[in-house]
Amino acid sequence: MRLRKSTPNIPNNTAVCGLLGWRHSCSEGFNGHHLISKNRLRGNPKAKRYAEHTHPEVFITRVCGFANRTKLADQQVARAILLKGKIDLFGMDYVLPIWEEIVGMFEDKSELYMAWILSNLPDDYLHVSDTF
Repeated sequence: MRLRKSTPNIPNNTAVCGLLGWRHSCSEGFNGHHLISKNRLRGNPKAKRYAEHTHPEVFITRVCGFANRTKLADQQVARAILLKGKIDLFGMDYVLPIWEEIVGMFEDKSELYMAWILSNLPDDYLHVSDTF
C-alpha cells in the first residue's frame, strides 16, 4: 500500500465557481470540471484513476454550469485561472509534485506542463481571493 501526503482539510461545501468574475455571470448550479480533459484521461486509465480518485482535490475543480456548458472553462486562459486557484488554495509545494507525477504518465506531454498552462494567465488577472 502506498502512502500519500495528507490532503489539506478543505470543506466540500464551498459552492464557488473557480472562474467567478471572469468573462461571465455564474448560473446553472455547479459542476466538477477536470483540469486535464476527460478525453485525454479516458485514453490513460492510470492517469484517470490518479486524477479522479487519488488527487481529485488538485485535478477537479468547481465551476458554474454556465462556464461548463458553454466550454468557457475549457479555454486555455480559464484552465490557467483554475490551476492558479488550486495553487493559491493548497500551495505550490503540495500541487507541483502531484502535477508533475501525472504529466509523467502521458507520452504526449504537450499542453500539460504547469509553466506552459500558467503562462496563459492574463496580465491583468487578479484572483478574487487576492482582493480580501
